[in-house]
Amino acid sequence: MRCVRSIVIAWALASWHGMEMPAQEEGGAPTDDVVVEVRIKGTRRYHENRALSQLMTRPGMSVQAALRQGREDVAHLERLGPFTNVAKRLEPAPGGGVRIVFTVQEQPYIGDIILRGVSRFGRGGLLRRLHLQRGTYLNPLLMETDRRLIERHFRERHFPQVSVSVRHVVDPMTGIATIIFDVDHGPHVKVGDVLYRGLPPEISRRRLNHDLINRAGNQRRNLVNRPGQPFIVDELEWDAGSVAGALHDLGFLDARTVNIQLHDFDRVPSYEARSRRGPVLAPDGQLDNRKVIVFHVEPGPRYVLGDVTFVLEGDIPRDLVSAADLRQAFGLASGQVFVPQEIERAKLRALALLREHGYAQARFDDHLDRDRLIDMDSHRIDLALRLIPGRRYRVRRIDISGNVITRDGVLRGPLALQPGKIWADRDRQISLRELNRSGLFSNEPMERPRITPRFDTARPAPDLAGVDDIDVEIQVRETSTGSVRLDIGWSTATGIAGQIDYTERNLNLLGLVSSQHWRGGGQILNAGVKYDEERQSVFARWTNPRLFDGPYGLSVNFERSDASFRDWDQTRYITGLRLSRRFLDNNLNLTSFYRYTDLKISDVDDGAPDDVRDGKYHLNTIGLNQTYDRLDHPLFPTRGLRISLEQALSGQIAASSFDYLDLEVRASAYLPLA
Repeated sequence: MRCVRSIVIAWALASWHGMEMPAQEEGGAPTDDVVVEVRIKGTRRYHENRALSQLMTRPGMSVQAALRQGREDVAHLERLGPFTNVAKRLEPAPGGGVRIVFTVQEQPYIGDIILRGVSRFGRGGLLRRLHLQRGTYLNPLLMETDRRLIERHFRERHFPQVSVSVRHVVDPMTGIATIIFDVDHGPHVKVGDVLYRGLPPEISRRRLNHDLINRAGNQRRNLVNRPGQPFIVDELEWDAGSVAGALHDLGFLDARTVNIQLHDFDRVPSYEARSRRGPVLAPDGQLDNRKVIVFHVEPGPRYVLGDVTFVLEGDIPRDLVSAADLRQAFGLASGQVFVPQEIERAKLRALALLREHGYAQARFDDHLDRDRLIDMDSHRIDLALRLIPGRRYRVRRIDISGNVITRDGVLRGPLALQPGKIWADRDRQISLRELNRSGLFSNEPMERPRITPRFDTARPAPDLAGVDDIDVEIQVRETSTGSVRLDIGWSTATGIAGQIDYTERNLNLLGLVSSQHWRGGGQILNAGVKYDEERQSVFARWTNPRLFDGPYGLSVNFERSDASFRDWDQTRYITGLRLSRRFLDNNLNLTSFYRYTDLKISDVDDGAPDDVRDGKYHLNTIGLNQTYDRLDHPLFPTRGLRISLEQALSGQIAASSFDYLDLEVRASAYLPLA
């Protein structure tokens, strides 16, 4: 039996050595197959018993169980933090059995971390990002990780020549380590210029720069390394792809960037004499703070558009949409340069023609291998576009959610989508625009009104006309519609001046009169008071832009002002009525109006002008207003155009103290800067 035990222990030791363990130390042969002792060697400040308590290997375990548990204990000691280079071995115990010894290398505490070459303002934030912190154990792997982190930190801030070295110093008396990072960030390098080699004659550098630099909307083809911008070496591959992609968009479908060259220059300071006579960039080699990037390209041939054929996979009445109609909507003529972006826009125009006739799920069966036929000799591309129209839909029901205060009728009035009407993408866009232009709902990117068709594939077959029903869901998020404005000022001429006015853009006048819900009607109320030592006025204006939830609008206004000038006093009353009607998808507003003005002048001094006399005067004014409005929001427009033309006639038709004709033209346009 004793011989059998010796064989088992020998096998266990051999198996342990097979698990990448150090060689067994010389000693007596084991006499038992039971672990009788577990020890840890190499600890200094970290007490051995504390480390032993972390292990699952215990005396009394069989050698086979210790073999299974040993690898997990080694990994656990590594994860504790104080130890590195953890190893284990089996050795025979003096009195029989097996002793398991874990050898560790304990790391010192970190007393301080020093960043040399980093400003005081940037030091604190960078220290907080490091993995190693004061009071923790020094880990060589984490020290290298932090070195790379600091290096990446400065490269992201456009110091491509940064170099970071790290070392640690251990105090022999205390055993506490100090980690020192030496940072040499080098110059702040910017792009001096971007050049191209190998461009075809018909494409100038200015044209390519326009597509890559100046066209902000083309994010897919933008250069990251632009002249005057910080140089980012990691983005050169992206820029190379952007240059090739810009040539693709100009018809050179085989274009590629074959090489990138970088040239170092110094930017000549403006105070140097030669900056007035020589170039802005000079190859001095002293600072090397400007990079000139040269992209070498092979454009290949330029392709043109050949024949375009539309194939409709489905039964569509020819009186609705035919292949000829689709080709006409496509628009691009054969023989012109094949520009992928223009091709995609032309395909969308053809697709929109189908969707305008109710085919809400129409799509292209895109497969380049089948849709494009390329003639390599003439560099001509023929297109065979396969359209899958799907079903034809008619709006059945419109469900609205999110309008807690606003009545459904206020939303449904301006909608171009109506129950019983054939679905059209254009109607959906008009409806979205009108909801945004109402000013009643949030215009934040994630909270704007949404119109979503709900396709129910489980419904029965279409009716005899081949039209399915579709439900439409409108989701809105109401925003604040009331505001109070208060202005107070003082001047030496008029003394204290102030103004207060109140605006509510979602008033319900009928509900206000009946003491019910005074909001939710989409009506606009504006009232206010102005005061200074010479003028006092009060005004109120009520507008219903959707009278009876239809295309008509009604507005009533009143104003009284009292003025005390140096030479006379006057009191003016103005009342008005406006009736409007919308046309052209609510873009054109035609308004007829009537305005009555009553003016009383009194206490005229002798020094007053000759045309100022005591008495009462009145004006009866009638007029027309034509307003074409394409603004995207009534209060905070970011794009669009608004043109207004107004003609007003006082006298002649209605009695007035004075006869005159007034013509007024106003125009405003909004373009987003970014």
